Amino acid sequence: GLALRMADRPKSVAAWRAAMPSIEGAAASPASGEAAPLRGLPLSRRGLLLAGGGLVVAGGAAFALFSRDTSLSSSARPLRIAWSKRVAHLLNEPYAGLALAGSSALIGAHRVGDDGAEHLLALRIGETGHVSGTFEFPEPGSRAHAIIPAADGGAYVAGESGSASVLARLDKDWKSIWIQKYGDGSISSLVTRDGGVVAGLEGPTGSGMGKLLFLGENGAVEHSAPMADMQGDSVQGIAQLPGGDFAVLGMRVAEDGSFAWVARRPPKGEEVWRKRMPGLGYTNGWGIAAAHGKIYITGRTKSGDDDAGYRVFVMRLNPENGDMEWGLRNYGRTPSSGRGLAVSGEGSAARLYIAGWTGNPHASWWGQIGPNGDLLWEHSDPPARGTSMGAAAIALAGDGTGFGVVREDQADGKVWLTLQRFT
Repeated sequence: GLALRMADRPKSVAAWRAAMPSIEGAAASPASGEAAPLRGLPLSRRGLLLAGGGLVVAGGAAFALFSRDTSLSSSARPLRIAWSKRVAHLLNEPYAGLALAGSSALIGAHRVGDDGAEHLLALRIGETGHVSGTFEFPEPGSRAHAIIPAADGGAYVAGESGSASVLARLDKDWKSIWIQKYGDGSISSLVTRDGGVVAGLEGPTGSGMGKLLFLGENGAVEHSAPMADMQGDSVQGIAQLPGGDFAVLGMRVAEDGSFAWVARRPPKGEEVWRKRMPGLGYTNGWGIAAAHGKIYITGRTKSGDDDAGYRVFVMRLNPENGDMEWGLRNYGRTPSSGRGLAVSGEGSAARLYIAGWTGNPHASWWGQIGPNGDLLWEHSDPPARGTSMGAAAIALAGDGTGFGVVREDQADGKVWLTLQRFT
């Protein structure tokens, strides 16, 4: 009913009913074409309002496609901040990586060194805030954007150094075992695989050339999987699907603006499908998660040229064909952006959490998304006068405990990377 082209929309109330299986017990329209009364509309389950055969969307800010879903809990469990700890002085946007290793947080980011330049930084910080591992890349002009734990207690941390993408393998004592450099660009995301890792390459600015790099235990490239329509594409995130395929979140940079896309890619062979995010206009995709047979993505979108119009969006996709099952963009205040997603728990008890920022000046923003994209709760921390804050990543354990990374812009001009502990 919200299709952009009028020809794609239902032509009658009867056609609308046929496409809406959640309207239980609705009578068929008489042959005369008169609308039959709607019966058995499960409002308490769907939260859906129908008027004259149309979907009523409050304020024109939201869009939604609903389907029955038992993969996420409808029970709210707010995050509680136990402590906050500044961990690095930045120059600007962190695009930080965050992962869990037991009860510790692994952070991949950068900090400003004594030489005034950025240096790739990897940290391991425990649940009490104790730093148990620090690795700093000596080359100036380096940053980390992704980090994942290794089976031996170490980690893989990746990003960029100068114009080259870089990956470092750390041991359990947080010392480098090896460091590998690849082509121009930056590694934006990492996932583990048998005998190595898969790295998502964000191509150099202006050219794209995003691809997946399949790397062995020593970091050597075993093979690469260029994304179709490479020019102007870059990989922003990877999530592993059951069966070994990968869901890849990317961005297309073109003369008429950018837009987010999602593709399903096997380790070898052609893409299974690729979908541009529909109806969003200018779009940045920042976070992707795969859980319980679904793909979730978040980011920001705007319909005009004014950056003040950015809004958070969250979507759920069917991994079989990439179709959007629901999508909403009415979270937070304007402007706003989603930056990270985390799924906590298993089965019908799983909970989907989102991290980002909202308002102007920016405030850190956290929330929980329900089964049909509904916002179960939200929380933002108003910044002090002259400052701004924005959540950049979130990682949670099955019991709901975990960590979040926040960027703080202070009144004195300094930018800090802050770790928050959730209980």
